[in-house]
Amino acid sequence: RKGLIRINGTKLIFYGKAHFSEGIIIYSNSSKIEFGKNVIFNKNNFISSDYDMKFGNEVLVGWNVNIRDSDGHKIKYKNQKNQKNNVIIGNHVWICSESDLLKGTFIDDNSVIAYKSCVCGLKTKKNVLIGGHPAKVLKENIEWEK
Repeated sequence: RKGLIRINGTKLIFYGKAHFSEGIIIYSNSSKIEFGKNVIFNKNNFISSDYDMKFGNEVLVGWNVNIRDSDGHKIKYKNQKNQKNNVIIGNHVWICSESDLLKGTFIDDNSVIAYKSCVCGLKTKKNVLIGGHPAKVLKENIEWEK
């Protein structure tokens, strides 16, 4: 399966080596996506950005991960529009397979997002294990190695 990158007025910024396996899809409209050094995306990941995203150094992304900084479609409720909000992933973060990261998510350095987690607007400290649906901090003061 081949990948697809569709960008419209978007800045893709690479600060070092990045590896994307087959099947990655990146959709972006007038946003900025930054990739740190030694970022690895495994197979079949989906990134949709209408705002801004940042991936720190040494980020490891498992299979079938979805990352979105907006709702994908406009939703109005009582004259209010849905809001876009950035996604920021710190340094040395492992995002396990089948996880979803949604708008407003901030994952700090040296953290792990557990398998099949749904992270929606969570802001964390460093060195935490995050998991669940919706995700929450499960453990603090963790360390992980590749």
